[in-house]
Amino acid sequence: MMICKSHYHRAAETEILYKEVEKYKKDYLLENDINLALAKAKEFADKDDLICVTGSLYTIGEVLKSVSDIKAG
Repeated sequence: MMICKSHYHRAAETEILYKEVEKYKKDYLLENDINLALAKAKEFADKDDLICVTGSLYTIGEVLKSVSDIKAG
């Protein structure tokens, strides 16, 4: 699990998010930038793996922009 913060000004701080995840004793990585979190997720994923992104529409929008920039470049 990767925990990260959207660039949206009302996004929850990563510290708040990780405190919630720690309640469930699951392994996670903390990243403050969505692009870096996506890059790390890609590093961990195998060729046939799926990366699932959840969060607000702002978060999903940032990921879609990042992915479209990668495809365009």
